[in-house]
Amino acid sequence: MNTNKEINEFFQNNGSYTRHNILLDEFQRQLQSIQNVVYSLQEKCTKQQQQIDELKKEKHMSLSRKRKIILEYINKPFWPKPSITFETWIRNILVSDQDLKHMFEHDLINGIKHCLEKYSNVPLLPICCFIQKPNTIYIWSNDISEQPKWILLDSNKYEAWLNRMSHHFLQTFLQWQMDNSESLQSNETEKEKNISYMHKINGLGDKYEKKRRLQLRNWIYDSFSREFEIQEYV
Repeated sequence: MNTNKEINEFFQNNGSYTRHNILLDEFQRQLQSIQNVVYSLQEKCTKQQQQIDELKKEKHMSLSRKRKIILEYINKPFWPKPSITFETWIRNILVSDQDLKHMFEHDLINGIKHCLEKYSNVPLLPICCFIQKPNTIYIWSNDISEQPKWILLDSNKYEAWLNRMSHHFLQTFLQWQMDNSESLQSNETEKEKNISYMHKINGLGDKYEKKRRLQLRNWIYDSFSREFEIQEYV
């Protein structure tokens, strides 16, 4: 026969077990609630990423369409045409002593900037950019057809342009060295300056020059860009 003590212990143990089950059930409900929130957030994130991807795709397609529209329009017969091609123009760009001085004081890209600045307001250049098309540069070229037409300045043509500019600077620098040969050898300070100039004309490392060439392209766009205006002709 159970004593009062045994009966009390039974109910106490049974009560602890019941409370444990209640706490466990509550914990499981909370855990399930958290999991539901996590799953819901994951679904929202997935949907948002899909929407972002779609917007990027639409933006890219819109950008391509705008480029095509502008390119087709500026190749219409009524659009003003330059008198020389881009290829002829870059062959005949002159590098002055002032351009060379800017290279001495900074670097080759800075010298090229100074050289090109004098062309930024010249009308009907064989290069044009429009504010409506960020970082898009067009050139008047006969490189891909017998008759010149406006085309996009791609990375290969841009690199060829800068290589041509670098060659112009090298020619001017060599002439400058010949004209100043005596002073360049007059003392150690002048000799060190000459060595520093040679380093700059040859480039200051691939990583540095790559970064500077990208900056120059952005500068060219900013300096030569203008409003694209639809012209109506009867």
